[in-house]
Amino acid sequence: MRPRSVRSMSLADALATDPLDPGPVYEPTTGELLFDVHFGILLPVVCLIADPVVFRSNFFGFSIAGQFAIFGWLVTITGIALLAFHLWKRRPSAWLAGGLAACAAFSTALGVVMLPFSFLGLIVVIGVLGFTPFLSAYVFWRTAKAAWPPSRGPGRPGRVSCCAGFVLVLLLPALLQAGASLTARTCMERVLAGHSTRATIATLQVLKFGQELDVLVSAYLRETDTPKKEALSRDYRGITGRSIEDRLARLAD
Repeated sequence: MRPRSVRSMSLADALATDPLDPGPVYEPTTGELLFDVHFGILLPVVCLIADPVVFRSNFFGFSIAGQFAIFGWLVTITGIALLAFHLWKRRPSAWLAGGLAACAAFSTALGVVMLPFSFLGLIVVIGVLGFTPFLSAYVFWRTAKAAWPPSRGPGRPGRVSCCAGFVLVLLLPALLQAGASLTARTCMERVLAGHSTRATIATLQVLKFGQELDVLVSAYLRETDTPKKEALSRDYRGITGRSIEDRLARLAD
């Protein structure tokens, strides 16, 4: 008996085969749906808004991953949008499965990084929110599996689409984060050199999250030239809306 021939497929053909193809409808139970909405959509939104220490320094005066704030926000918002779309359409898609898997991987990594701070935060109750990434990761992993088209076997073009979705969800935010970090670093150098402009301050107002603004405080403390000292104080207030002297007092406590 002659072996069955396998038709080769180009990358272009593979990518064109899964533009959110219709397939069997995914029907979660009421409990699963409520769990997914609460821990995959609502609680992540609450954490983004009330973030005390992860991407913003609202509580302890420092942030765990502030330098990656844009990346973290974009991946989180993308994950919420993909999950909402999946729960609404309930159709299998290898692209969607890859994107949800990427969000699950990010949530897992974030939860691991936050773990020591989450245990410490249990003292003030708010630390319970630190375990949210693990719950969100579970939701994303399970829905990624549910979004995988059942007809896609190993070697099928859906695997290429899944990998493309995974990479895009992480790569695009990473590129935006890199661009924003480079721009903010350039602006900070101009402020420290005493060459700030309105555009420089306005840019840092937008990109101030994750920036080591205490560098300005240290420069202010070391500066002996009065005009330069006043310029640093003025720029710091323009960027943060707070007094540099108040920040110095807080760091001294």
